Amino acid sequence: MGSLLPNFGRPKNEDSNATEMNARIVIPVELSNDPDYQVLINLYQNGDFPKCREVLDKLMDQYPDNPVLMKLDEDLKLKLLLRTMGDKNKKVENRDNFKATINLGLIIVIAVLVVAAVFFFSFRYVDQQAAERQAIQEAAQLNALANQAEQLLLVGNPQPASSIIENIREVNPDFDRLPALSADVDLLLRMEAKYQEALNLLSEGDSEGALALFYEIQEERPGLWDVNQQIESIETDHQIAIYLEEGNLAYQNEDWDLVISSYESAMAIDTQLVDPMITEQLLQGYLKKIISMLESDSSTIEDIEAAEQYYRKAVALIPQSKEYANERENLQEVSSNLLQLKFVQTAKDMLADSNQSIPSVKKAVSYLTKAASIDPKNSALQRDLINAEYYQVAFQDFLDMNWAPAITNLTKIIASDQNFAGGNTSTLLYEAYSALGNQYYSAGFYQDALNNYEQAELFAWDATENPLKLFQVQIYIGDTYGKLRDYENAVSYYLYAFNAIGVSNNPDLAAINEVMVQADYWNAVGDFESAYTALQEALLGIDAVYTLSEVEIGDGVCLAFFANDNQSTIDAILDANSLPLNVVINFGRDLIVPSIQN
Repeated sequence: MGSLLPNFGRPKNEDSNATEMNARIVIPVELSNDPDYQVLINLYQNGDFPKCREVLDKLMDQYPDNPVLMKLDEDLKLKLLLRTMGDKNKKVENRDNFKATINLGLIIVIAVLVVAAVFFFSFRYVDQQAAERQAIQEAAQLNALANQAEQLLLVGNPQPASSIIENIREVNPDFDRLPALSADVDLLLRMEAKYQEALNLLSEGDSEGALALFYEIQEERPGLWDVNQQIESIETDHQIAIYLEEGNLAYQNEDWDLVISSYESAMAIDTQLVDPMITEQLLQGYLKKIISMLESDSSTIEDIEAAEQYYRKAVALIPQSKEYANERENLQEVSSNLLQLKFVQTAKDMLADSNQSIPSVKKAVSYLTKAASIDPKNSALQRDLINAEYYQVAFQDFLDMNWAPAITNLTKIIASDQNFAGGNTSTLLYEAYSALGNQYYSAGFYQDALNNYEQAELFAWDATENPLKLFQVQIYIGDTYGKLRDYENAVSYYLYAFNAIGVSNNPDLAAINEVMVQADYWNAVGDFESAYTALQEALLGIDAVYTLSEVEIGDGVCLAFFANDNQSTIDAILDANSLPLNVVINFGRDLIVPSIQN
């Protein structure tokens, strides 16, 4: 009978010798038939080694030293040992796995906690950032709305501004700018109501009441709407009404100055002011004022210029219609003649002024031109204008010391009017002839010098109030005759010049008088050269015949007129003050002025 022992515990790679040895182990019959043995085999085959151990121990007790059981015992021990080692390893592995699991769990828990914390704080941060962004956006939106409202309030639109403010209140009733905006819109709404009330009063004709309301608005909120313009318009209308009332009352009182100023002020404010009554009364004011000014003997140049302006305004004021034909005729007949007369008078006064200058002479010519334009057919006026134009050119030549052309034009004037420019023409001619004679004398052209001195003498004869002129030019003529060796005429002029100023009767001129006595003797006996020589000696003390005074002269004054006003001559003043040849004093100063006092 074959063995019932299975090949448990046999290595798979066991060689053939071992197989043969095992095959020779014979299981006893009684063992193989033992039920416990069958249980043992089943337990062994099922791998239930602990119970298999119990059954095997029992069988070994029954069948001691049984090789099968011993073999099975060794194999079972090995199996149990392996199992025990496997269990230990498994326990260790399980313990390690448990620890790893625990550690992993802790790590996972920590990781979860960290993640949760990170998520929590991140969520809070993100939520906070979102809230801040929302707050910033909301603030920006509210500020933008507030700015819009402020702009609307600034330009005076309270209604749309009020709507925007309500929107702001709905979004954030605690918005910091809301109280100020609300106050502003309330104020503006009140102002708007007051403004409308003022307009209603104005339309009803109550300008005073409207003005009071406009002033209240202006005081509370300056520069609002067109309040300034409304105030100015009302005040302008009031002022115009005041001017018109003043002008009307002044017209009744014949206060022509006030008539003109009142009506002109009203028309200056309102350039569109057209009223026949105002036109008529202002025209009469111009006419009456012109007449009163030009009939006055005390009218100044400024008065004349004002009269000219009145005349022009009156002409421009008269409408070109038949209704004003009489006014135009009266203005032309009365005003033109008086204005022309005053122009002529003013021009002549300026030409006769000893303080005249090129600008003043030019202005005088302008006045005469205006006068001539008013009455072009007036031949006397045309002659005055021509003479004035000659005078202007001659005076410029005189100041430039161009003696010959100055004399030419001044001579034309004298031929037409002996007393033109109040005698200033004669004064200039005397000095021009004298200066030109000096030029010829210095150049050695004695006959030409004599001719000019003799022309100067003619004007000196007429200047009886200034004896220095005749004395000076006769001495010049005597000197010139002496250069021509005509001693007889030279002595004659010298003696006449000395006698004319009363040398013989002046005890202070005794030295000159003694020389004159000798000269008279030589002249009487016909020794003209000896007489001439004696008088030349007397002339060395010529300064003794002059009376010296100190007089202030202004800037730009012509010396010819200054000398004539002070009974002197240009040559005498230049010599006394050691000044170079000139006819204008550019800088004011005090000058020594020689004169001869009889």
